Amino acid sequence: MDAHKKDNRLQLLNDLFARKRVCSFQEIVDDAGCPKITTRRDLKEIKAISSYSHQRRFLTLPTIPTFNEYGIWQFNGIGFSRYKDSLELIVNVINSSEKGLSREDIERILEIKIFQQIQILLTRKKLNRAKVGNRYVYLPEKLIKNKKLRVELLDTREAEEYHVGKIRINDLIAVLKALLAEHMIDMDNLEKVIRKYSLGLTVQKIEQIILKFDLSSKKKC
Repeated sequence: MDAHKKDNRLQLLNDLFARKRVCSFQEIVDDAGCPKITTRRDLKEIKAISSYSHQRRFLTLPTIPTFNEYGIWQFNGIGFSRYKDSLELIVNVINSSEKGLSREDIERILEIKIFQQIQILLTRKKLNRAKVGNRYVYLPEKLIKNKKLRVELLDTREAEEYHVGKIRINDLIAVLKALLAEHMIDMDNLEKVIRKYSLGLTVQKIEQIILKFDLSSKKKC
């Protein structure tokens, strides 16, 4: 079969997905034996979708996934969704909830860390949130439009909320030192930072400090 004829190339791709269901882009390039730019065009032609996890390295065909109630399909730990990207997925997961979700709730559903995505969505004003204790609850649109229900919900949650306490100046200084030493703290590996610098702080406490003082966007000159 001539892999350089378009119809043959597309058939090769369909056969590959039929066998493996999910493939990395590099696997597809190696199997097709064509330049990457040609392979990208062919994948677009067959409407292949990229994973929202693993830095979008994996692909599948839209006919393969069986999406759950959140529009998510997991295959061997690789996440796909019916939405354009993880940002759109997060917004839809929040809006599908009845009472709102914390970031930890959303991470359990998506099975990925989403600190950076949350920051992007907040910057774009795509999220509605309320602070309950020392944590944020991200609210669905229907709650935003129903003030009475929203107030009742938040009052109920406040009594059950987890508190990480006030920020001490010594804790702030410790995190700032680690931030400067690391150039940029990796929010997905805070436990590693805690061990490396013997911070004596919980992950929640460091997240609280970083969020309060917007340290995630600060870089060393």
